[in-house]
Amino acid sequence: STSTLALSLRVIRESAHRHIPNLEMLQGGGGYRILAFLLYQKRIMTKDILEQCFAFAVHGFTPNLTEIESVAKSTGWALADPDALKYFLMNHQVWSLHSSGPEIASYLLSLLNGLVQPSSIHGVFNARRLHLLGIVKWTLHLMIEIAELYTSGSVGEEASKAKDLENFRQ
Repeated sequence: STSTLALSLRVIRESAHRHIPNLEMLQGGGGYRILAFLLYQKRIMTKDILEQCFAFAVHGFTPNLTEIESVAKSTGWALADPDALKYFLMNHQVWSLHSSGPEIASYLLSLLNGLVQPSSIHGVFNARRLHLLGIVKWTLHLMIEIAELYTSGSVGEEASKAKDLENFRQ
């Protein structure tokens, strides 16, 4: 289930928090790649799982808060582990727009925006690290993919068929 997967990610994250050997194994020993592959195999991405993945990468982020609470507390967020961000969140194979929908993508973009808010203490630092990861190109690619999928892609076709059927019934 999704809650079990989110809890498992939290346990792994907590085992690496302030434990240098475990963190080194995640970063250098291929741990992030293996976790990303397992997430890819499950093909499940919910808000809870996304938050646990984001918490791997961002120091100061607390999962399971409301969106308003998260934005309010984002002033202290620091992108501490760019590898986690790269393998979990910037990897389109780990989470797919087809299965997760635009809600997950827009929530991820709002979390990333929290890293570079003008009120953020570490905003400049986070912006530089995100730039090194190629976040601008990735974000543009994501937006184009969303637009294609939901206007002329398979989801858009299904939505237009449903709308046509609804108009026909009226």
